[in-house]
Amino acid sequence: MMRTISQAPTLDRLKVAYRDLAKCYHPDRGGTAHHMTALNLAYEARRQELERYKKKFSDLKFGDTLFINGTEATVILVTQTKFVARAKGRSKQAWFDIHTGIGVDFPFYQASFTRICNSSNS
Repeated sequence: MMRTISQAPTLDRLKVAYRDLAKCYHPDRGGTAHHMTALNLAYEARRQELERYKKKFSDLKFGDTLFINGTEATVILVTQTKFVARAKGRSKQAWFDIHTGIGVDFPFYQASFTRICNSSNS
């Protein structure tokens, strides 16, 4: 349940995931108050995180450091709607949406300001 919330890549997807889970875990639908409280806390934490990153992506400048799926990268170009990041020590680079930090051509690429490793075991 919380994994779905914590991995939502955008605010819109977070809202959809929250509503779907709330339908299952709401006390009026057979869930418990404990589950609903945990869901609300996870939603609020992820919402704040996504809003903080959204603000920061729009402030990116050439040479800034960030992480792409846990790999350190450098910003090499910034436009009004996108930015390009290149993995440090490599020639691999990709375009990212400046509002979400999600890869334009490769949506499984996620930019962040902290080293977050996406593991299938989480």
